[in-house]
Amino acid sequence: MKKSIIIILAVVAILVIWAVSVYNGLVTMDENVSGQWANVETQYQRRADLIPNLVNTVKGYATHEKETLEGVVAARSQATQIKVDAADLTPEKLAQYQKAQGAVTSALGKLLAITENYPDLKANQNFLELQAQLEGTSETGNAALDNIFARKSVRTYLNKGVEKEKIDLMLRAGMAAPSGKDVRPWEFVVVSDRAKLDSMAAALPYAKMLTQARNAIIVCGDSVKSSYWYLDCSAAAQNILLAAESLGLGAVWTAAYPYEDRMQVVRKYTGLPENILPLCVIPFGYPATKENPKQKFDEKKIHYNQY
Repeated sequence: MKKSIIIILAVVAILVIWAVSVYNGLVTMDENVSGQWANVETQYQRRADLIPNLVNTVKGYATHEKETLEGVVAARSQATQIKVDAADLTPEKLAQYQKAQGAVTSALGKLLAITENYPDLKANQNFLELQAQLEGTSETGNAALDNIFARKSVRTYLNKGVEKEKIDLMLRAGMAAPSGKDVRPWEFVVVSDRAKLDSMAAALPYAKMLTQARNAIIVCGDSVKSSYWYLDCSAAAQNILLAAESLGLGAVWTAAYPYEDRMQVVRKYTGLPENILPLCVIPFGYPATKENPKQKFDEKKIHYNQY
């Protein structure tokens, strides 16, 4: 009898543990869904917050585009009225929400299309910054991923200096890169001297845009500290490019390493010691034209478990 009771109690205990485990799992899943949905809403709210400033900026240059401007305002108004609670996220409500946000995307697309007819507007710094910020509000709901997907090579720049605060942030991003054994073999040379930029532009075959840039960052590595310096420095260079994108700047990677002739050009104008090798020259500045990121995702490049 006692043995039977013990078995029954054991079964009950197992069932209770299982039920608690399932419940905790459901709670975690619910929290994850709520968190992801909050990210999505934040991205769309950010876009909604940018629209009034964008409309006012365009209005100053294209007053007769009244219908297009009113279409953006109306779409924004309708979209901001639709609220969806993560706790009640039904397919019907999600479809309604997506439809409203799609209308905003469509209206913004029309607005940005007409700006092609207004060169002065396209050169307006406030407009360019707003446009860059709008491009950062994608449907991923993840700001870091949005920035990665938005990165593009920019080779034309406005005749405008970049604030020191932004340059410092780019350099900090570079130094946040991973490094084998935490050696951190990188060194960075920030070039703003007009004569040096023009001289390197003349001598480097793929860095002609230096003639337009007010600044460039040369990513270098200490070959004494690490024989794999170029790997760590490549990660640093990528971080710099991503930081530039996130700050509304345009930048492009132009290779120096492993081409000895190009490396000698960089050495000549920057006075690098023998052990410091230049990996790349990154011209950067405020974009003069709108560039679209390339869609590079290719499923055929993905292999699971084996090639």
